[in-house]
Amino acid sequence: ALSNVHLLDAPLSQQGKEQVEAARTIIQELILDRGLPMPTSVLTSPLQRTLQTTAIIFPDHPGVHMRECLRERRTGLPCDERQPAMAIHKRESFAFMSSM
Repeated sequence: ALSNVHLLDAPLSQQGKEQVEAARTIIQELILDRGLPMPTSVLTSPLQRTLQTTAIIFPDHPGVHMRECLRERRTGLPCDERQPAMAIHKRESFAFMSSM
């Protein structure tokens, strides 16, 4: 199943989106109700599903940084392959993230 080319840089599944929304709620409660400081920086991998996770949890956060070195191991399977960070950065939904 993991060798299926339809998994190339796969987006979050519906279940994944639901899990991220639950995590966002928990993080917001920790920040707003319990005094946890908002992170000054958020580092993320350039895999589409990690970018989507970051965009949902920290929408428009000014300190989001996409880093090539933060990724799952390269297995050669489609699910672990993605576009270069600079190409992803050009997409409007991820344009607020810096890339290096």
